[in-house]
Amino acid sequence: MFDQSKEVYLELLKVYLYPPQDSQRMVDPALGLLTKYYDKIDAGQALQLLPTDIDVKKVYPFVESVLRRHTQVLHDNQIRKNLLKSEQLQVQEQRIHYQSRRAVITAERMCPVCNKRIGNRYIAFALFSLESLLNSNCARV
Repeated sequence: MFDQSKEVYLELLKVYLYPPQDSQRMVDPALGLLTKYYDKIDAGQALQLLPTDIDVKKVYPFVESVLRRHTQVLHDNQIRKNLLKSEQLQVQEQRIHYQSRRAVITAERMCPVCNKRIGNRYIAFALFSLESLLNSNCARV
């Protein structure tokens, strides 16, 4: 939808600047269109459509608006990037915290669910808290 609206405004700009047959070029409405709908018009294509005899001062409000919008988008993206990086650091901190937990496993330690020895070196286990050490099969349930 957004790309179609860009095309509509560009077509209207072409009609204003390059009218059919003996019609007069409507520069002021074209510049008004650019200034009012700068966020819906492809700036590069619009600037290429402008005749070379148009005063740069008249195009300045359009260019300024486009640059301000691009600066705002860049700023918003930098904020998003920093927020995501902060979230990633928090997740890494949590991962390090959980990976650093330790439990003492003795030959007598038993799974409270299935009563198998956790100290057996072939049995995998899951640590939920220091008191809750379960056989990995029991932890899945």
